[in-house]
Amino acid sequence: MNTKLFYCQNSIDRAGNLRKDETWLSNQFKSPQALLMPYWRSKSLFSANLDSLSYLLLKQSEHIFSVTTETIFLGLENERPVFAVDLSAYELEEASQLVAAGEFHDLRKVVTRLPQEQASLAAYARGLIHWHKTHAYCSHCGSKSAAIQGGHARQCTNHACKAMCFPRLDPAIITLIEHTPQHGKHMCLLGVHDTPAGTVCTTLAGFVEPGETLEEAVKREMMEEVGLVVKNIRYVASQPWPFPASIMIGFTAESDSLEFTLDRDEVPNAAWFTAKELLEASQTGKISLSKTDSIARYLIENWISKNIA
Repeated sequence: MNTKLFYCQNSIDRAGNLRKDETWLSNQFKSPQALLMPYWRSKSLFSANLDSLSYLLLKQSEHIFSVTTETIFLGLENERPVFAVDLSAYELEEASQLVAAGEFHDLRKVVTRLPQEQASLAAYARGLIHWHKTHAYCSHCGSKSAAIQGGHARQCTNHACKAMCFPRLDPAIITLIEHTPQHGKHMCLLGVHDTPAGTVCTTLAGFVEPGETLEEAVKREMMEEVGLVVKNIRYVASQPWPFPASIMIGFTAESDSLEFTLDRDEVPNAAWFTAKELLEASQTGKISLSKTDSIARYLIENWISKNIA
């Protein structure tokens, strides 16, 4: 099984302290060594050769800098400054003419053909650009805000306010529930969704609410969605999920009961599976597991690998 966690190997140096220095940042912006990561309406620029796909970092280009409304400093890659540039104000043909290279693709549709570091950097850029698009105005007074610190903060342009805001994330827990009978095979509970493409099985998830810990969120969400009391909550891994602005925090948890009650607004159906049942059903095409790039898929494949014997 693939068992890979995507978007989690971002090796770029974000230069968090340096990007606060406007003089230093201006010099990076003007550097002939600067690289650009163009972005257009939720899509990143990749090489046209889909057999050996890679994102394209273009050399510094004054004409692109002059026509974009948002330019974000991502960090240093091998000491070369990397900027994300948003060309979403243009139609696709115009944006393509500006970059004069490659093709724009939805990251999630091509991610399995990308090196992990490239997928992580593209996701990082996507998340920041989305944040800028949705925070153009001050939440305190309603005035326009402007990007500062290389695009890692915004500040109100109203001098009587000057409120600052920073990129927000919506934390979400995602949980694989296990049941271990006294006699028999280990089982896991998955949500079952019928889609036009077939039946998809996935783990259960929900957003963390104010005033609760991650573990409390797991207990609450599992009770709300399938009516189960869970215990032995164990952290597995986390995953950036800028689609548009989340971080997924993965857990496993145990239930003593097999009897569940569905909140059909959240989970239309669910079922218990052994590892063998899941593996065989997914291999024969009877069901599909969560998308390859998701932490849900990572949790399921890890569980199958540990319990397939």
